[in-house]
Amino acid sequence: MPRTSPPLWRWADLRLLWRSNSGLAAVEFAMIVPILAFMFVAIADLGIGIYTDMQVSNAAQYGTEYALIHGYDADKIQNAIRNASNLSGLAVSPSQFCGCPDSGRVVKTSCSANCNDGASAGTYAEISVSDNYATMIPYPGLPSVFALSAHSTARLQ
Repeated sequence: MPRTSPPLWRWADLRLLWRSNSGLAAVEFAMIVPILAFMFVAIADLGIGIYTDMQVSNAAQYGTEYALIHGYDADKIQNAIRNASNLSGLAVSPSQFCGCPDSGRVVKTSCSANCNDGASAGTYAEISVSDNYATMIPYPGLPSVFALSAHSTARLQ
C-alpha cells in the first residue's frame, strides 16, 4: 500500500487554535492603528486650519496698524502685509472712507458731514484680508477648501 502523507491540519489543532489567545493583542493593535492615525491627521489638520485663520486675522490687524503709523497708502499696505505674512495666496484689499461711529460700528458718510454727536466725520482705513485653506485629506460632509477672511478698521484722523 502506498504511503500517504499526514494531513497538514487536524480537527484537534483547529479547536486548539480557535481557543488560543496568543496574537490577540496584535490583531487588536492592527485594527485600532488606522483609526488612531486618522484621528491624529484630523487633529493636526484642524490645528493648521485654526492657525491659518489666526494668521489671516493678524494680517488684517497688521494692515490697520501700518496705516496708523505710516499713513494710508494702499500699495504700501498691501506690500507690508504680504511681506509680514508667510501665507502665499493672501488677498489684501485696503480701502479708505469717511464715517461716523455709531453703536460700536462705523457708518460710512461723506467727509464733510457731521456725526450725530456733532463732531465731523473721521477718516478710516479698512483692511480686508482673505485666504483659502485646503484640508490635508477629504472629510465626508465637509468641503475640502475653506475660505478664511478678516476685516480690521481703524480711524486715521
